[in-house]
Amino acid sequence: MIYRIQSDITYFIENYLLQGILFATIFGVVILLGHIKYLHKQKQSLKVLLSRRGLYKAGLWYFLLIYFYMIIAITLLSRSEARIAKVNLKLFSTFGKQIWHQIFIYENILMFVPYGILVYLLFKKFRKVFWMLGIGFCSSLLIEVIQYITKRGYFQVDDIFNNVLGMVIGYFWGGLLHLFGKTLFEVAQNKEKQKRY
Repeated sequence: MIYRIQSDITYFIENYLLQGILFATIFGVVILLGHIKYLHKQKQSLKVLLSRRGLYKAGLWYFLLIYFYMIIAITLLSRSEARIAKVNLKLFSTFGKQIWHQIFIYENILMFVPYGILVYLLFKKFRKVFWMLGIGFCSSLLIEVIQYITKRGYFQVDDIFNNVLGMVIGYFWGGLLHLFGKTLFEVAQNKEKQKRY
């Protein structure tokens, strides 16, 4: 089972990561130019963008754009259109004993873990479990609806449940990374102060 999950992850990285990087680079440049124009209109300094915090946020946004493309690739681009759109509204109906059931469960959870991490690190307003649950639910619901409309996947309540679970796991990992990064930053600042005095 672990080998199959690793194999699927490797497949998507090999086939779609470069496209994701290209997408994020083009889209990121457009966003950056728009932000520079906005700062210029507001007569604000561009130093904000080049500060440590500005570069950190830009890096996170870049990874988020790559992630969005990878999600589109996994849920839509890599799939062929089915003859009939199917809906499964029964919770835990895909939690069967077959190994491929378990693979789908773990992959759906893993798919949203990076999303939870990136949202936590990027948006202070959404650093509450309630918000994470809401964002995870709405994002997963959107994916399921698009899959249903395009006939590129079944609309399954289980997928939404697993995605939201992955989002919450990502939320806790994001919290740990934020705490770790904050601690490192404070240590670095204290060392700089000691050097001055």
